[in-house]
Amino acid sequence: MPLQRSLYPWYVVGVLMLAFVLSFADRYILGLLTIALQRDLGLTPTQLSLLIGPGFVIPFVLAGLPIARLADRYSRRRIIILSLLFWSLATLGCAFARDFSQLLLMRALVGAGEAALAPAAYSLIVDYFAPERRASALSTFSVGTYAGSGLAFTLGGAIIAYTAKAPATADWQSWQLVFMSLGLCGLLLSPLLLSLREPPRAAQHQALPLAALRTQLWQRRRVLLHHHLGFALLSLAGSAAVAWVPAYFIHSFGWPPGRFGLAYGGIIALCGSAGLLCAGALADRAWRSGQRDAALRLAGNAALGSATLGLLYLLMPDARLSLLMMLPSAFLSAMPFGLAVASLQELMPATMRAQASALYALITNLVGLGLGPLAVTWLSHQLFGDEQALGKALLTVIGSTQLLAAICLHSGRKAYREALEHRAAPT
Repeated sequence: MPLQRSLYPWYVVGVLMLAFVLSFADRYILGLLTIALQRDLGLTPTQLSLLIGPGFVIPFVLAGLPIARLADRYSRRRIIILSLLFWSLATLGCAFARDFSQLLLMRALVGAGEAALAPAAYSLIVDYFAPERRASALSTFSVGTYAGSGLAFTLGGAIIAYTAKAPATADWQSWQLVFMSLGLCGLLLSPLLLSLREPPRAAQHQALPLAALRTQLWQRRRVLLHHHLGFALLSLAGSAAVAWVPAYFIHSFGWPPGRFGLAYGGIIALCGSAGLLCAGALADRAWRSGQRDAALRLAGNAALGSATLGLLYLLMPDARLSLLMMLPSAFLSAMPFGLAVASLQELMPATMRAQASALYALITNLVGLGLGPLAVTWLSHQLFGDEQALGKALLTVIGSTQLLAAICLHSGRKAYREALEHRAAPT
């Protein structure tokens, strides 16, 4: 397949990244709205953890693999457009929820809709770029994870700060306006996706049968275990942080949600995006020099840094010092995630890349969003139970999972090199 060499492939990455930004904004916005939802809808911490975690991730998981099989066979562009419209309407619907059950239903629809985006987008991007450029392209796309989280907090913070001073908005609560704004942004983006072209792929309309898919996965079981478990643990740490760091900071330092959202969102968007782009550039450079396991090595080193230097913000006695220490934390914790996708794509044949990405997303989201917020809630109430309980729970969950992830990723490097050599060997 002739690879595109114009700027158009980067245009595709940019447009898909905007969709990814909105998906993560919709996914993580609840972290800033916990206090407002407790006040207006009477939600408990456990209910909030269910909305952030299992209420989103179970539909996400159930929809992911079936949609990914469609993406390996049919138009990925159309699947992405329909996905964006579906989850944006569901996000808009969150604004009209009147109790826990209604909000849970809308969150489930958001999860099901977002399941299609990443697998289809990963597969689309890989078909536009040569192997030595894919880490940069996929890391640029993955900037959406941190830019989206940053957008959630900055936009949400700005709306909360504005509504606190604007009596004219009294008919709508701040959290309702946040959901409306994000849902409308998604609807406005959908026409731009129509400008994307579907690139040719190696085996057009020939997705592997399920039996062949199982065989391919079983042959790579050793490296996939290290890969998926390592990045799932990092996802758990990240989900725990995004879900409960806002509440920790607001309670510990007394900042209003609007002020904190603006500061935290800027840090996540800028430093997280910088970490992703830096990791992608380093990985591509290492690939060109023949270091085939560089993605796992860099990800493991970043996880180790996050488990040490990256947690100092939870130990600071002052709000400004805590925000200052969030800068290296956001940079280091972001670095692995573009590498996760790039390293996985190199292992898989073209006819199963979307399905492999969906399986990866299934596992990382099930572990990350499914367990991360709930683990913090359980530890803070059952194990610690004092005024500093939330900070201690965050420190325990994030630090332990990042350290285990570093061990897992480094121990999988040999298996990863062997899997690449086996795939490259003539048959």
